[in-house]
Amino acid sequence: MTSGHALLLAAASTGTTATFAVVVATLRDGRHRHTPGHGPRRSPPSDTPARVGHVASWATLALVAAATGHLAVQLALADFSVRYVWAHTATYEPVLRRISALLAGQEGSFLVWSLAAAGAATWAAARWRRTAAAHRSDAAIVHVVASGVTLGVLALTIAAAPFQSFAAAFPDAEGGTPPLEGRGLNPVLANLWMPPHTLLTFTAYALIGLAFAVAVLELLRAAQGRADTVQPWRQVCVRIARWSWVALSASLFTGLVWAYQEMSFGWFWSWDPVEATTLVVWLVLTAALHARRAPGDGRRRSVHAPLLTALTFATVVLTSFITRSGLHPSVHAFASGETGRELGLALAVVTLGLAVLGAAAARHVAATPPHRPWLFWAVWLLLGGAGLITWGLVYPIASVEVFGRATELDTGFFTLWGYLIAVGLLLLLGFGLQRAQRPRREATVTAVGFLGLTVVAAFVTPVESFELIGAERRATVGAMEGLLGHASLLTLLPPAVYALIAIAERWWVEGRRGGRRHHRSEAGSALAHLGAVLAIVGVTFATVLSTTVTVHVDPGTQHGVGDGVAVHIDDVQRSEHTDALGRVIEQRETVTVEVHTASGLAASGQTTLSTYPERDGGRHPQVLVDRSILDDTQVIYHGVAEQSAAGVPVTVRRIPLISLAWTGSLLMVIGMGLVITGRRPPALSEDTQDSLRTGRLLGATPGGTG
Repeated sequence: MTSGHALLLAAASTGTTATFAVVVATLRDGRHRHTPGHGPRRSPPSDTPARVGHVASWATLALVAAATGHLAVQLALADFSVRYVWAHTATYEPVLRRISALLAGQEGSFLVWSLAAAGAATWAAARWRRTAAAHRSDAAIVHVVASGVTLGVLALTIAAAPFQSFAAAFPDAEGGTPPLEGRGLNPVLANLWMPPHTLLTFTAYALIGLAFAVAVLELLRAAQGRADTVQPWRQVCVRIARWSWVALSASLFTGLVWAYQEMSFGWFWSWDPVEATTLVVWLVLTAALHARRAPGDGRRRSVHAPLLTALTFATVVLTSFITRSGLHPSVHAFASGETGRELGLALAVVTLGLAVLGAAAARHVAATPPHRPWLFWAVWLLLGGAGLITWGLVYPIASVEVFGRATELDTGFFTLWGYLIAVGLLLLLGFGLQRAQRPRREATVTAVGFLGLTVVAAFVTPVESFELIGAERRATVGAMEGLLGHASLLTLLPPAVYALIAIAERWWVEGRRGGRRHHRSEAGSALAHLGAVLAIVGVTFATVLSTTVTVHVDPGTQHGVGDGVAVHIDDVQRSEHTDALGRVIEQRETVTVEVHTASGLAASGQTTLSTYPERDGGRHPQVLVDRSILDDTQVIYHGVAEQSAAGVPVTVRRIPLISLAWTGSLLMVIGMGLVITGRRPPALSEDTQDSLRTGRLLGATPGGTG
């Protein structure tokens, strides 16, 4: 047994101990409070189980952190006696790149997820320790569920064996001694955007796991007919869910930028199974946050909102299952492993448990009509998008069982239906914001007018490229998709303008009310919604109107590629890099490229193609990206190995309005940050205010339910 493996086993033991100690301490505290002659005790528990649970929670976090640090040190030192280090690093790589390999494989990513989850469970333990006696059982439930999530991820980490020795992994290796050189980091992962993208992803997953724990508490109390007793925890859940939304949105943004720079991913968004399931997580989480904003009590507040929050964690498990099960071919295949069965079982348990708990909770809460139904229309549209994506991922697997062959859905399926849902969301956004500021009749007339403009715009196609699906691709899709594919890209403009007008009106009216925190919150809400509009418009136009041409160019010459575009490349410069054993590990071809259009120079700079003989001759082109406000130009050099009589192949891709997508994504993240720091709670009853005063011991700064 290695020292790292021992640290993980010790962490699992202390995590289990902390969970049982919290349960025992809570039960003892409950018996003490109900003993005749004893009033409610408000001081923190002082008995031995409480102290053990508190210390054991911190010990779990410390042990997982020690294990993570231990593996990071082994990576930095290039200790090839560890299989994971050998598989993902090499001596010729910089130290920081070696350390970043902690995030490169399944074993290391599970370890980082365990660390983030242990931090969330420790927070729950600290809140339980500081909670007043009247609410300690609620805090204990949150801690137990959060600890269960941590122990589950720890179990996956131990099963993945990040500290397995090279000798144990390859018992037939000659001499039984560690190799002198490693395989090196996958070139696709040697990108500056990889570490922040991965760290943000697992931070979001840990926060979603914590929100899941609070949502389970809400559902349990609703099933017991005591939904109103957990109001303080609702405030906590909202804040956690918002922060997880910020982290997940930032993760998606950094992932998009990373994929935009890597030819291996094909495109900044290619509907890869892992990308698609991550979007499902984001859509369900966004739906849960909007469900929290529904005014009034009843099933929609007490059941639907926590159920959607908890369901978000189920989609996280689904994403991990898709990533590591091997059921779908994916550019994320480098993270595949042997834990698909365990994750599939966890997904089934979580989904079934939520179904039972949600049904039990719904029986005890009366349904009341929503005061602002458009919020729930938006929720259902978001869930509809998540459902369509999930169907697109499940259909190929189901087709094998039903038809005996895998039938993949074309990316046009996702693009087309996603476009229709985006149009619906923009119309709802405009109507919902205007309905809150205008009389019903006036808001309805305006909405009908913009809906009519949207329908008219669907038939306005200035050029064939403005059709959602081109004629060639329409022949390969179903009849319904083919019919809708005739719709014009301009369909998006009336809803986008409608939403922008409504956002401006809302900010102009609400932004001048209240104090500084209210101003900050309204500004954040406006920025988040503005960012969503810009991101939808930017992604749609970039996807539909982008053009790609591959031409063959002789070095030192120009070659026209049509539409007034010309490409020029200089002579090829070659170089090699060797490892400690003298093996050639990288062969580089570097050229200087210029792309000219009728309006002048569109792109210029150096681009490199790397070939890795020790990695089965794998090739990794470095994408040259020349950015501007209106469009970007990408240039990919394919190397002399692909040279023909016509010359060296060079791919030129023009991408219009992609800057709107980047700007919109940043505005959404910044806007939600302002909302988190600025929102104040609505007026509450005296009973609820008393609960909130007690809830401050939970560490909850009362924030709005929206």
